[in-house]
Amino acid sequence: MYDGERHNTTVQQSVEAPYARPWLDEIDKPEWMADESSLYDDSWILIDDNPSTKPRPIDWVQPLYDPITERVSLLTDPENAELLEVAQKFCINLRNGNVSSIDSMPGQYMITSLFLNFLAWMRLQLVSSINDLKPSHFRRFVKQVHLGWGHLLDAESRLECYVSRLKQSGKTMPVRHRTSTDKKLVIDANQAYYEIGLHPGMSKSLGHNFITMFWRAALELNGVEQLETDSREKAERDLVEGPSLNTTSSHKKYPALWQRLYEMGYVMPQKLGFNPSEAFVPGEVMNPTDISREAMKLAAIEDCEGMTETIPDLQAFHLIDRAIRWVLMYSEDLIRLRREATEALKERTTTYFEGRKVVIAQVLDSAKVSFSPSDPGAPWPLETVRSPAKSENLSLNNASGRLLMAACAIVITAFTARRRGEVLGIKGGEPTDEDKAPRAIHIDENDEPWLWCWIEKTLQKWDRIPIPQVVVKAVEVLEELTAETRVKSGRRSLFELLLFDGDEVHDFEITKYINEFAAFVEVPPLEDGSKWVFKSHQFRRLFSLIFMYRYNYGQHGKFEALSYHLRHFSLEMTKRYIEEIKESDMLKAHREHMVTDLMSEVLRGKRKASGPAGDDLKQQLDDMLKEVIKGTKVLSGDESPVVARKIAEMVMDKLQVEMVPFLWGYCVSYKNFDGERFQGLCIKQGKEADGPNIGRATAKKCYGCEHLYVDEHFQPYWDTGSKQNQECIDSPNVSDPLKDLARKNLDVFNGGMEQYFARSTEVTHD
Repeated sequence: MYDGERHNTTVQQSVEAPYARPWLDEIDKPEWMADESSLYDDSWILIDDNPSTKPRPIDWVQPLYDPITERVSLLTDPENAELLEVAQKFCINLRNGNVSSIDSMPGQYMITSLFLNFLAWMRLQLVSSINDLKPSHFRRFVKQVHLGWGHLLDAESRLECYVSRLKQSGKTMPVRHRTSTDKKLVIDANQAYYEIGLHPGMSKSLGHNFITMFWRAALELNGVEQLETDSREKAERDLVEGPSLNTTSSHKKYPALWQRLYEMGYVMPQKLGFNPSEAFVPGEVMNPTDISREAMKLAAIEDCEGMTETIPDLQAFHLIDRAIRWVLMYSEDLIRLRREATEALKERTTTYFEGRKVVIAQVLDSAKVSFSPSDPGAPWPLETVRSPAKSENLSLNNASGRLLMAACAIVITAFTARRRGEVLGIKGGEPTDEDKAPRAIHIDENDEPWLWCWIEKTLQKWDRIPIPQVVVKAVEVLEELTAETRVKSGRRSLFELLLFDGDEVHDFEITKYINEFAAFVEVPPLEDGSKWVFKSHQFRRLFSLIFMYRYNYGQHGKFEALSYHLRHFSLEMTKRYIEEIKESDMLKAHREHMVTDLMSEVLRGKRKASGPAGDDLKQQLDDMLKEVIKGTKVLSGDESPVVARKIAEMVMDKLQVEMVPFLWGYCVSYKNFDGERFQGLCIKQGKEADGPNIGRATAKKCYGCEHLYVDEHFQPYWDTGSKQNQECIDSPNVSDPLKDLARKNLDVFNGGMEQYFARSTEVTHD
């Protein structure tokens, strides 16, 4: 498969004859296999009755990535013989079996290729056999498959880890000779894919962004000399956003794949233990098309309404704070300098690049700005052009153009909860005969500001929403920034810009430039050291979370107000949009993700779980770990966070862990548990007796409850409570009844410190 030398390889394809595959011994060679192909080959060449259909090879040398060991094995390795038998019998029964209706080679090839990708996904879920798949795996797969195989296989994060390892070891990506006669060394992309644990044949299925990131990394590691022209072009293109699948017809083949696997069970060595048609919505029998329609409804909410990801609070508030500063504090100086540079460039007589640099340098040298480089997120000092290899400073063109526009976009999306298209479609200037759309900002008779935008998804008309003054300022900055551009283009867009380097009007790529802005203002990394990737729609989700938190999860009519502000068709749409916010830590934003994150940290030893529920949760995680990784000790904390998260997801799927946050700890319950019902000390009555009574819950009430979880994050609350009650007891100005109450409270807080945080306390009631 490879020409020339290989470098830095960790996965080698076998050149020896394949090991014995007894399941093939009693199978006659099918008519749909090419004459030159053998059942025992590592590649089957499929042919069709139609002679005009080109033969297609099925490559069984599929890489399987184990996130526990971070090792890549091949489907054709002896250790994976049982899985290879499943895959080959699946392929054969697609055309020869009594269950399948596939009668053409293209259909057989497509479904088999999907199944091989599916096996790679299955291994990533820590599942080694079809027998071990559960309905929760099916639901998770179908809900996420619209994002593409790149998402399902964690391709981008695995690429980042691969590149990081190469950098740490001082190596480059593998290379090969261009051809057998041309000895020039070029990137061996196929071998690199195998080392990452991905099959080269699925390159396009991994998505535009993965391919772009791959060639950017190759350019950085190996240099431009070892990249072909088309590879360099891929490295230079922009990243995009959006799901890979957006129609039911493109989605339904995935639940259909599971259904075929189930129906073939009686002729397969491994069997799916549940019927997928009954597993997606409990109590309903659905065909693949119905499942896809339901999944795409969820996908439309997750992608268009921001439920897939919620910005972590630290990263969100840092970015918004810096964006506000750019809009309110730095924009005036940036626009003034841009105007001065633009006028100076119009008057210059030279057209070459160095001459332009001199002109801009003269403007910057004489510039006076109102804020210093030490101010948070400040763009100063500016340079004539930015050279990433030499400077971390911004150019005047970029700072006063794309990044200032990005700051305005962040402010508008964060404070209005408008969708991407609604923000990018706002208009500057007054309506014209050609463009009758209203100007973005409208001030009503009460001097209250409103924002006009086109509500495309639901209303299909221009509508206005109330806005704060910071949004007014952001739009005013955009109007001033784009004044010349709008004259040049004849359009009223506030998100198009004329740059210094020519007469071309550039569109604003919102995701790209928001993340460039985030990088410049140094948004803190996540706990694992990676960067959060911001998308405009995440701010809509953030707005809703803060709204629901502020108004007690929508009580007293505020839920309806949020629904109207989001311009949803119905309250049901809004309910589905925010239903997972209830009983969650607002700053963690998504209850299920928050619980999974917490359990993952407990498993890795990053949280010291305590309290009755904490001890039980550790036991549940330990049991699941032993079930998945037989004979392996509990995680020491050095293993991959991916592994810990997978274990946590399995416990979540098995028990449906519910965690309600309080200042003193979490109330933990299992919604899918065969044991006794919820027995909390604050127990609700009647039908609601399966969860805590939030109104009755207090630290005193929760102390000693079997559902209480605490860790070191809650220790300050218990420690402060102990000290405050002791101070109350010691104070000469406190009445005896209050001192008696403080003594009782002190017993609780001291007891909590002793039991949960292993701190001995000296009780001094007197």
